Amino acid sequence: MATGRFRISGTVDVAVALFFTLALQLEVWIWWAPQESGAKPFASAMGLLLTLPLLWRRRAPLTSLLASMAVLLAWTLISAPQGSLWPLLTALALVFSVAMYDTTRHAVIGLGVSAAVLGIEVVSTTNSLGDYAFVGAFLVGSWLAGRAVRARQQRADELLDQTVRMEAEREEKAREAALNERARIARELHDVISHSVSVMVVQAGAAEQVFDSDPDQARNALRSIQESGRQARHELRRLLGLMRADSEGANLAPQPGLAQLHTLVEQLRRSGLDVDLDVRVEPSTLSPGLELSAYRVVQEALTNALEHGGRGRARVHVRNDHDALEVEVLDEGQGRVAGEGGGFGLIGMRERIALYGGSLEHGPRNGGGYRLRARFPLSSEEQ
Repeated sequence: MATGRFRISGTVDVAVALFFTLALQLEVWIWWAPQESGAKPFASAMGLLLTLPLLWRRRAPLTSLLASMAVLLAWTLISAPQGSLWPLLTALALVFSVAMYDTTRHAVIGLGVSAAVLGIEVVSTTNSLGDYAFVGAFLVGSWLAGRAVRARQQRADELLDQTVRMEAEREEKAREAALNERARIARELHDVISHSVSVMVVQAGAAEQVFDSDPDQARNALRSIQESGRQARHELRRLLGLMRADSEGANLAPQPGLAQLHTLVEQLRRSGLDVDLDVRVEPSTLSPGLELSAYRVVQEALTNALEHGGRGRARVHVRNDHDALEVEVLDEGQGRVAGEGGGFGLIGMRERIALYGGSLEHGPRNGGGYRLRARFPLSSEEQ
């Protein structure tokens, strides 16, 4: 990228130098007055030396200006280019360049040297007060324009660098949030699996005790072990690859499920959000891990509705059939999901839903408000 910008700058410098060279040469060979300003071949050679430093006006601004001013000074002392416009314009272009591309100290030096050389030229030609004012005004104006463009370019570069840094930080925070969310999901699934294993151990002990005296009770215990093992295997399949080393020692408190949605809704109602809850789920058809993920999705969506809708109204529908569990949250908020701005609620929802191979849809509703719909496919082991 830097190489491309350098090539473009070099091409522009060549074009500028060529333009000034051709313009000055045309002035010499077409409009030149030898009786006032010297022989044309001499003026042509000096003009070429005067405009040649424009090739390095970006890479070495002060050096280019000093070289050109040295040529102009020699030209003036030998045979001043009286009435010639393009030597002045060349000097103004170099003053602008040193003011734009070089340091303040070099810019001031360039302005001083140019003022001195152009002053000598005026002294050697017209020595008119109007010419002094004319040259001085354009000289200072070119210098100020160069400094203004430099300040604006620096500000633009700073904003670009800041934007790049902010984008990199945002991506890094998003990755970190995704990793943290996966670790949190893994810890929560750990609780579910621990519960299943504990049930299996207890039932296995009970089956052993009554294996001879009460075979029917032992068979019931074995069936319970089979069901718990099936659920644990299903959750372990999703857990693989998500565990993180920093998840050790994490909080192992029991995690909520769909049965706790009523408690969640009551908490939000006390906070000012009027929530209608409609749960139509067949009992004992969902694994604890899936219920936990669905609960978290509802929790995130209602929290967002409270934050951006205030004391509004929301409706929650949770239902399942033989194919999928669907969660839908409708609110009267301003249409912004946590995670689209500074938070990462949306990231958490996507991670949870992706864990089960599901899908997430969200967006503004016609007539105002927001709609979020999550779909969790049900495998044969959860039906």
